[in-house]
Amino acid sequence: MAPEPLGVKPFFLAVGALLITEVLAGLAVSLELSSPLLVLGLLRCVQIALFLFIAQNSCKERLYCIGLGSDQILPGIFRGLIWAGAFGFIVLFGGGILYLLGMNPMAMVRTRLPSDTGQLLLYLTLGGLIGPVAEEIFFRGFVYGFFRRWGIMAALLGSSLVFVLAHSVTGVPFTQMVGGLLFAVSYEIEGKLMAPITIHVTGNSAIFALSLMAG
Repeated sequence: MAPEPLGVKPFFLAVGALLITEVLAGLAVSLELSSPLLVLGLLRCVQIALFLFIAQNSCKERLYCIGLGSDQILPGIFRGLIWAGAFGFIVLFGGGILYLLGMNPMAMVRTRLPSDTGQLLLYLTLGGLIGPVAEEIFFRGFVYGFFRRWGIMAALLGSSLVFVLAHSVTGVPFTQMVGGLLFAVSYEIEGKLMAPITIHVTGNSAIFALSLMAG
């Protein structure tokens, strides 16, 4: 079942919560109160809690308005694993073709990881689990749901564009372009937010695993 359009109130409350927490986190980092990774991890946890609180208390459908109803969790994970497996096969096939053509597919996805063990574990936890959950709740649950009032294409392109722009620090990130569209399409088809969350978590974890193996 496709997700229903999200109300204006929960959307702007979520945007406000995002902006306020990002400003506070930036202030904490600038004052060197703690490790930037630790600050970011705590920030994402706070954002998750705030987003869930907003959905639970400002939507008539409560958490169902962002596809996170109690009976949507396990089916969403199951469907997300199917999507992740199918997409993984496509990526492997495409990577094999690029390799045969003399190109290095790892160059497109390889991530620079911290050398310190403690920072590495924190990075993997943040980037492989906490970050994807927070991002999917906001970009798909709130942003996609808000744009959905203007139709499927507006929701797909609008939420994906916002997702890409949020990751465009040094240019247009190809993996985020593909990922943003994939996450949005899976949410539209499944209507369960755990589907894109599962795809996002498994995708990031696979990239980190490949980066670790590549040294």
